[in-house]
Formats: sequence, structure tokens, C-alpha cells
Amino acid sequence: MLAYRCKRCIAVLLISLLFSRCAAAAANSIYIEMLGQGGGLTINYDRLLCPHNFHKQNLAVRAGIGITLYAFTVPITLSYLIGIKHKVEVGVGMLYGEGGGEISTKEIFPTACIGYRYQNPKAGLIFRMGFTPLFDPNEGIFPYGGMSIGITF
Repeated sequence: MLAYRCKRCIAVLLISLLFSRCAAAAANSIYIEMLGQGGGLTINYDRLLCPHNFHKQNLAVRAGIGITLYAFTVPITLSYLIGIKHKVEVGVGMLYGEGGGEISTKEIFPTACIGYRYQNPKAGLIFRMGFTPLFDPNEGIFPYGGMSIGITF
């Protein structure tokens, strides 16, 4: 049941990425994140949902795949961005994790982010840094932070 929900969320995300409008602004980013919402090391694809509105508020959706010491992870996030090149990023999302070892576990955790994001509207460098707590219903809140670097195209 949990794997079905995760696949359904990923399918909705990919469909929304395919049908979102493209404009003159660079709307796509690929970056590597250390720690952060993926919990370890992740590679991510990020898409601005309103690239024609780059100089005002904007929405971004992100999906990635990653690894930690004990698990494979899939972070998915929807973020609200404020700013032109230097942005405040506030977002919510989920982290699907599948652990190995003798007892295999599959779990989905709610996540959030608040941080700084540098992204040139034309293309080039993307840099992100922020506070990215993970919410575990059994254990409470885990206060993570993370940093990302990559390219916008």
C-alpha cells in the first residue's frame, strides 16, 4: 500500500512537470544535495511551475533520488519562492525511504524546508542552503539542514 502511494505521488509529479508551461526564463535545474530533505546525498530535478513569472513569487516542484548509510530515499517537494536571483524558499514535501538490512522497511515521512536559494533567471548556477526538518510520527521532529549546488537551464 505504501509503495503504491509513493508511485502515485511520483506519477502526479512527473505529469505536472510535463504539462507545465515553458517560457524565456530557465525553468529547469539539476543539483546535488548534501543532507537536506533526502537525508543523505541526493541528485534532484527541480522545475519552476511559473517560469514566465520569474521576477515575482514562484512555485517550484522537485523530485530526487538518494542514499543514506542505511536507506534509499526519494524526496519530493513543492516550494514557494520569493525574490529574483536571491530567493527565500519555503516548502513542504515527503520523503520516501526504503531501508535494507535484515529487516526491510518502507516509510513515508513529511518534510519541510525554509532557506536561501540563489538561481539566475537566465541559466547557470543554482545554490540552496536551509533548514529541512523531517517529521516522524513515532519519534518526533528531526532538525536537519542541507546544502545544494547545481545548474539551471
